[in-house]
Amino acid sequence: YLYDRGEQKQTRLYWAIPLYCTQIVYDKSGTNRELLYRRFWPFASYTEEKENASLKILDIWPMRHTEPIDRNLAPFWTLYSYDETAKGYGWDCLWGMLRGARENGASASESAKRESFSFQPFYSVEWGGDVKVEKADATAQATVRDYFFGVVRTSHSEAGLERVRLLWFWHLDF
Repeated sequence: YLYDRGEQKQTRLYWAIPLYCTQIVYDKSGTNRELLYRRFWPFASYTEEKENASLKILDIWPMRHTEPIDRNLAPFWTLYSYDETAKGYGWDCLWGMLRGARENGASASESAKRESFSFQPFYSVEWGGDVKVEKADATAQATVRDYFFGVVRTSHSEAGLERVRLLWFWHLDF
């Protein structure tokens, strides 16, 4: 256990080297938490900052804040990751084979939410929110499904337009 009371922040560290570590950073008054970081190495890590949170399952690299490793190598050994912000959340499982995401509306009064799910390379779906409808230049509430890397695409808009696209250039309208 380590307690550091700096001029601007208070930091508390708990650890059982090398398997467990928790870092909690508070503001000067000690009432508002600015950062929470937990790691049970090599299995998982969890970070929470103001409006952002992230979880990684199988986080092998033992150090934090190594951007080249996180960007280039961590995706190879991370089995599951979850990221949440004020704008929405997204998750990724088994190196991108399964993915899901949700984006909240632009304002509190706007209830439009955009969601997506994919099981690559076989199926992906996107619904809600404003999705560009292929026949029109405008955007509308729609559901778009892709099969086999987009070889077959179906789209259905709230306006009743249904469209099937085959091999990226044949379009059938219903």
